[in-house]
Amino acid sequence: MNIRNFLIATLATASICAFLPVTTVQAEEDTCGWVTDWSLPDGGYCSKQNWGATTSTWTDTSYTQDWGTPTYADAKGFTWYGQYNNARTVIGSGNMQDNGCVPTTAAMLSSYYGNYMSPEDWGWYLNSTGNFNSTYGHGGTDLSWYDVAGVLGIGAWGIYDVDSMKSALQNGATIAIAIYYGRGTHCVLLTGYNNGTTTVYDAIGGTYTKSVEKLWASRSFDYVDTLSGSSVIALG
Repeated sequence: MNIRNFLIATLATASICAFLPVTTVQAEEDTCGWVTDWSLPDGGYCSKQNWGATTSTWTDTSYTQDWGTPTYADAKGFTWYGQYNNARTVIGSGNMQDNGCVPTTAAMLSSYYGNYMSPEDWGWYLNSTGNFNSTYGHGGTDLSWYDVAGVLGIGAWGIYDVDSMKSALQNGATIAIAIYYGRGTHCVLLTGYNNGTTTVYDAIGGTYTKSVEKLWASRSFDYVDTLSGSSVIALG
């Protein structure tokens, strides 16, 4: 094969790879250890769970590169809540076990700010705004996070690219992200940044670390998760 033909073949292969569909998989380096179990509402669970963990922080000292971009940020210490606690509590059109990831995650976030509303309290509040088990069907929408931010007196803004996601985490923001999870979507909370990974607070899977880029690739594009334009919301 001459050089011209070789280059053409190489570019064709690269183009095919570039347009392959993204498939969400559990990488070997992740600490979650996803186990498929279709009897569960989200299609599985993390085998390396840390039930009841209330904090998860890095021990190194933060530092910045010469041009001022933080490359490391401490993870905040949230109180972890599980959405299977009070699982059959019915709020609006669904129950906490099947649909309660957003209000449960909201309770984790609010604990950091000294607001200890329970997952159920957040469920009722977000139902009253039309953003949980209400106007848009089962579960919570991305607009819930603007409601939560209003109660806590913090900012909320959408993230539209992976570099902005990394930057937000590096600069101390918390991120609520809806990801494809089993047969549906699921909301988790991200905090801290260390060498391309972040700490995940998951109302089903406990706490674990995961690649920021893999989380970005797993983000939901479902209508109810992107009413604001993005299923990735920074908070702080």
